[in-house]
Amino acid sequence: MATPEEIQLLEFSGKDSDELEQFISAVLKHAFAQDKQRDDAWIAKFTATCLAEDALRWWMGLDKKTQKSWNLLRRAMALEYQPLFRGESGQEAEKFVQTVNRRAREAGKQGDNRWIMEFVSTSLAGNALTWYSSLDRSVRAEWVLFQKATFAQYPREDGLDSPPSKFSIIPTPAAAGPITRPPNGTKRGRIRLFTESGFVQYYISKKLTTYGFFCVTNSLDDALEVEHDGNPKDLKPLSIRQ
Repeated sequence: MATPEEIQLLEFSGKDSDELEQFISAVLKHAFAQDKQRDDAWIAKFTATCLAEDALRWWMGLDKKTQKSWNLLRRAMALEYQPLFRGESGQEAEKFVQTVNRRAREAGKQGDNRWIMEFVSTSLAGNALTWYSSLDRSVRAEWVLFQKATFAQYPREDGLDSPPSKFSIIPTPAAAGPITRPPNGTKRGRIRLFTESGFVQYYISKKLTTYGFFCVTNSLDDALEVEHDGNPKDLKPLSIRQ
């Protein structure tokens, strides 16, 4: 017999994508309990009895074929109730990227870059949407580049950014070798540049120009890594390539 908590999860009102994920999980769990996990029509019919408010009104507007198939209905629900990324934290950014990858996989579109970026463009709001509109067209068109830009713009508050790259320290060949994690008290990162509009788009590059000047890059892989022991004024570059 279902618990009150499980009964509550077996109702979907169309609030948001988080409610949808909990609902789908509860429906599948109930289908397994009834030994109906492979019965596409049974699950679809059961799902219809669990809908309320906006979700029920949306379901009534679907075609009969989608209403009668759990596989089709689940995909339609995933498209209708998309995740919404507002750009409020690094943790939210990570969850958004994970959700987009999962939704693409469920829709059989994990290799379809155009589908993914169209999905992303309709799942942004607030600060994230404003930031997105400022990005270079190439970043808005490529999922891999967009992920890197997202994590750069919205880093984790706990400092668990992307792991340090294994560059070699340049001073002398004898000192060359992979850079390990910085010791306690030492902080490591990249130098980000802000445009007049306030949006992060570029980093100081680890490559120098032919005249020995620093340049900028929008690639994390080409960004200069620096570290300091608590005093940001005492930055030590870890790699510079001419």
